[in-house]
Amino acid sequence: MKRRKHPQPEPDGSEGGRNSASSKLEELEGYVEMGMKPEALRLARQILAQKRISAAELEEVLRAVGVFSDPMKWMEDLETAWQRQPAAVRREANSEMLCLFAMKQKWDKAAHHAKLRMLRSPADLLFGMWTMLAKDRLEEAAKIARKARKALKNPEQDGFDVSSLLETMALYHARVGEWAEAFDLWSRAPRDEPLSGNAAVGRVELCLVKALALIREELETLDSLPPDWEQERILPGNTDGLRKESELELRKLQRRIERMLPAKRRLELGFDPAKA
Repeated sequence: MKRRKHPQPEPDGSEGGRNSASSKLEELEGYVEMGMKPEALRLARQILAQKRISAAELEEVLRAVGVFSDPMKWMEDLETAWQRQPAAVRREANSEMLCLFAMKQKWDKAAHHAKLRMLRSPADLLFGMWTMLAKDRLEEAAKIARKARKALKNPEQDGFDVSSLLETMALYHARVGEWAEAFDLWSRAPRDEPLSGNAAVGRVELCLVKALALIREELETLDSLPPDWEQERILPGNTDGLRKESELELRKLQRRIERMLPAKRRLELGFDPAKA
């Protein structure tokens, strides 16, 4: 995801504090750029231990951890450091925290950073949608989708932003079974952006779940047809045999599609397993 530039830190309001924070930030940036792992991680620990840090420092710590370490081992320290900062810093650093937890699929932690008012960028909205869908909080997911639709009207959005917003909305509409809307949104997604594969695969998968829905519909129709007594009188057993043959072919198609589209993914695409 795109890195966002933050204002220079002012941890304690003093000139010395500003210079110290700026110096540590520049020092950590240098260690990361030069590949100096021990020095970078040691300084990252020192920064997180401070009572006050800036959003820029926290972002650079996240970068260092992502490059040199396992972020899973740092999650508690990162969350603790974020929680004790002033509201302004938490707002500025929220995107990076949400990104970390969502990418690691730590949905409970991600949810703390995915409140609608805290989602400020297209990437935030996408991570927020991942989180709410993973936690099955569809009402909140609907609000995120509406915010994404509104943001899409901004003519200043670049290709990546547009791709993120369309992906956000498509995921929601697919999940609630509004397949035509999801298909249209994925059709509109730019094909020269990092999320293009999601859109391309999403459209094909929607065709597969629609095929499953059609199979289910045809099976229900076969099951509800009354016996054709006239046909049975002329050719006993013929009607039942034709229906069983049709059902057999439909079941074969159903199994083939289900092998291509696992149950978890079918649910993500709005195919209700209770009706299958």
